[in-house]
Parts: sequence; structure tokens; C-alpha cells
Amino acid sequence: MTVLALSAALLVGVGAAGLEATAQATAEVASGVAPVRPLEPAEPTLVTTLAPSLAGRVFTRRFAFELTYGPRLLLRTPSYVETTTPTLLHQATATQTCRLTPRTDWRNSAAVNYGEVDYLDLGEILESEEARTVTTSRVGVLGTSAQTQLDRAVSRRYRLSLGAGWSRQELVGDTASTIFPTSETGSLQLSQALTLTRVDALSLATAVGQTEYDPGLDYSFGNALMTWNHALSATASTTAAAGVAIYVDDGGDRLTSPMATG
Repeated sequence: MTVLALSAALLVGVGAAGLEATAQATAEVASGVAPVRPLEPAEPTLVTTLAPSLAGRVFTRRFAFELTYGPRLLLRTPSYVETTTPTLLHQATATQTCRLTPRTDWRNSAAVNYGEVDYLDLGEILESEEARTVTTSRVGVLGTSAQTQLDRAVSRRYRLSLGAGWSRQELVGDTASTIFPTSETGSLQLSQALTLTRVDALSLATAVGQTEYDPGLDYSFGNALMTWNHALSATASTTAAAGVAIYVDDGGDRLTSPMATG
């Protein structure tokens, strides 16, 4: 795989306020083995991706707003359709941060993805297991999301974060069908971080929420993940984590999944 990245930035400031503009582009060429169409035998494949982006940021001492847009073009060879036109996915993000007090920050963000993607990318774009059921080669997608988060440094060693999020994912255009249902998710998050020593830190992240599929079952979920981090040196560290996730659908069935990493 070959990756080429280029970037440029412009910063204009007056006192504690300023305007920042950034432009960058990433080109990637990768080869491997994959089916030309879903469920077909795999064969050698060459994938070329171009992802330019533009970002603008306005900031003061206590407030910042950033807007980012970046189209993503992808062409896979051999192609599953008789065209040399790459897939095009539009991606835009808006982020606002505000320093409410010296110890409290408030952050809001919204994002939208719209366009056409290769079916091999669908699981990553929509972040859903149901993406595997899509049987077309090129897929039209629309994804929207929003998140708000309040961070508080309670003390020098302890930080607390409260958040709420919403997202909606669906197929659009000729590929829209009941095979891949529209999904909508809302969640509440609570995160805590505690510095134990100069080299040890402990964090706990919990979330509860509801996901609705149309058509399909709705389910509620809850998860918790505890992470311990130990700094071995200025450039190396080790991490261990363990947690649990619980899913309950509207039929009353429950699935519990333990998680552990190291």
C-alpha cells in the first residue's frame, strides 16, 4: 500500500482571536484480493483513493468553531460496472467548543456523509453488521450524527465528562431497500478519568441508549469499559481494559458480551 499526503495551512490572528484555514489531500493506492461483486469469488484488486479536505476555524480565547468538508473518491480495478467513474462520498463536520469556566469545557459537533461508496467500505461507513447483507456493488448512503459533551476537571487528578449523542444511517437512491433497514440511535454517556500516580491512570466509560430499525426490531443497550494505562517511559506505555455490553431487544431477548483487551 502506498500513501501520499499533502497539507497547507493559513493562520491569521489578532490578539487572542484568529482565523485558521487548512487544506490537505491524501492519495492511497492499495492492492489485495477481494470479490468484484458481493458473494462472488475473490480476485486480485487494485484500489485507488483520493481524499482532499478543507477546514476553516474561527477562535477566541474561550470559543472556537470549525467547519470541515472533504469529498472521498474511490476507484476499484477490476470494476464491477463498465465505467471509470469513481465513487464519490461527501463528508462534512461542524464542531464548536466553549470554555465555560477555567475547569469546564462544552463541545458540540454534527456530521453528515452523503454519496456513493464501494460495498466493501459500507461496514466502516455505516458501522453496522447489517452492511454485510447488501448485495449491490455500489451503494448510496446518507448518514447524519450529532454529539454534545460537557467536560469538567473536578480536581487535578479527577475529570468527569457527560455526553449525549444521536445518529441516523440509511441507504438512498436505487440501492435503498428493506434488506438494509434505516437505523436511528440515541445514547447518553458518562466518562470518568482518575490519575493515580505519575505513571498510572484509570478511566471508566459507560453508555446507555436505544437503537430503532425500520423495518426491524428495536433494542436498548448499555455498556461499561474500564481502562488502566501505565507509562513505561516518555514514549512507551501499556494498556489493559475490560468491560461488558448488554443488549435487550423489544421482544425481551437479552445478549451480554464481556470485553477484555490488553
